Amino acid sequence: MGKDSNSYKLIYQRLKAIDTDENDKWFTCYLREAANIMVNIWCGFLLNFEIIIFNYFGPFMSVIIQFIGYYSQVEKQIAMVKAGGF
Repeated sequence: MGKDSNSYKLIYQRLKAIDTDENDKWFTCYLREAANIMVNIWCGFLLNFEIIIFNYFGPFMSVIIQFIGYYSQVEKQIAMVKAGGF
């Protein structure tokens, strides 16, 4: 894995290093760093969402899947009994 060049500390250092007097494209530099911040926020949101879904709702979902399988199996057995094939 490569060096992290998108941490908030490095973004802040790059923002401080932008010289608006000598650089004609200073606005583009600010937009690039704003995009980096938005990427950090979006990745943080996705990672936290994944943690919440898998760690908190994962056990509940496995129990629900087991209930669905159990009731599906029971319905098939009841259908077989009603059809006289059991």
